[in-house]
Amino acid sequence: MGMVVPVCGYSSNFQQVDLGYRDLNEMQAKAEQYNRSNPALWEERMRLITYTSLFRTDVQKRIGGFDEDFNPGAYDDDAISFRIRRMGYKLVLAADTYVHHFGS
Repeated sequence: MGMVVPVCGYSSNFQQVDLGYRDLNEMQAKAEQYNRSNPALWEERMRLITYTSLFRTDVQKRIGGFDEDFNPGAYDDDAISFRIRRMGYKLVLAADTYVHHFGS
């Protein structure tokens, strides 16, 4: 794996789940119930939206970070996904892990 991204409450690319909370305390409680390691819910992807992403250290060093020719939120996700896959690493959506993310 080169990069892993959790699901969240606000995303495109089918990376969004609705936990149905009304405030931060409820969000914390529901996220705690949701976040149970289950490798059966890890899905290899062609690209990932990188709002909260984890990179292998060696991969991060080799790719040199995000391409600054792209504005944040304007295909920088696609560019970094392509570069990681081109190096032979997998992109994984960890659908067993929820992180709060609200809009851009």
